[in-house]
Amino acid sequence: RQRVAALPVHRIPLQDTAGTVLAQPLVAATALPAVDISAMDGFAVSGPPPWTLRPDIAYAGTSGIARLADGSAVRIATGAALPPGATAVVRDEHAVTTPAGVVERAPTATSGDDTRRRGEDWLPGTELVASGTAIDTAVRSLAASAEVTELDVRGPVRARIVISGNEIRVSGPLAPGETRDVLGSALPEYLAHCGIAVVDALLLDDTATAFADLLGSTENIDLVVVVGATGGGAADQLRSTLAALGAETVVGRVRVRPGGSQITATLPDGTVVLGLPGNPLAAVSTALLTAPAIVDALTARIPRSPRTGLLSNASEVRAPIPRIVPVVADGTRWRADVKVRTAHLAHLVGRDALAVIPADVSDDEPVTILPLPY
Repeated sequence: RQRVAALPVHRIPLQDTAGTVLAQPLVAATALPAVDISAMDGFAVSGPPPWTLRPDIAYAGTSGIARLADGSAVRIATGAALPPGATAVVRDEHAVTTPAGVVERAPTATSGDDTRRRGEDWLPGTELVASGTAIDTAVRSLAASAEVTELDVRGPVRARIVISGNEIRVSGPLAPGETRDVLGSALPEYLAHCGIAVVDALLLDDTATAFADLLGSTENIDLVVVVGATGGGAADQLRSTLAALGAETVVGRVRVRPGGSQITATLPDGTVVLGLPGNPLAAVSTALLTAPAIVDALTARIPRSPRTGLLSNASEVRAPIPRIVPVVADGTRWRADVKVRTAHLAHLVGRDALAVIPADVSDDEPVTILPLPY
């Protein structure tokens, strides 16, 4: 978050803000309510009771109701603007109307006023949402309520997924030594959960220049997510290519299993590269651990406080180094998988989250919870 530069700010229409983050506070353009309105179906009244009922009705969305004289009332609908001269709204259940057309408060009713006054929720210029807040459905709705039609934002973070390795096959029968691509279609959902929009996904053969060619063309993307080639083997050329291109390593490795071989780096043009381990569970675990922080940095998003919990079977998963393990809710605690294989995603089926478990965890030591997308 401290070392990755934020994306430029741009102004876009409110309806196009999915996946973006506020670069400036959301400030109300108008008051809400814009005028005094009725909070309930009832009667707009003027002065103290009793009130003589007029035949006209104040409907929501209409105007031009004649001024109320002292001692008079009109029927009013929820959301309708109060007529000039109205001093209060009496809801239906608090009012009694006589056959002669006189309105009074019911004997058991309070003397309350069901008027929503102008600016009761906010006035023009009120800051409604802080800069750095992710724009979700609620923020968009709030902006519309405040008559804000355009916003200054960063993002969305646009990513390219790269599955590396000569042995990866998308379709057709597998030859000896080949393996099925099980992440090209799965990772977009996990990355979307982290706030990332996947632009495309491609396979990359292990060749001497493949990574250099790939990383030399990053137009219209902010993040390259590479699966595999993050270790130190003969075919693992990501790290050496990044060094040759003058990339700055932000996270070289992490003392955790799985995912220890991950790498985060920034290319000279500012594009971020996130290298994930090749095993499917390791790749997903690393993405859910690290990708949200990359989005925080690129969008200047306010980081959320980590979600934590306690394990119900800490003694069964205790290890000398930190681990990332699938967990399920177990009452007020979390039960971690004891034996985990990383070559597939079977351990994510029916699980609620991943847990980042500290080394030599105790029964009462909190673990960080990384919720899984549903």
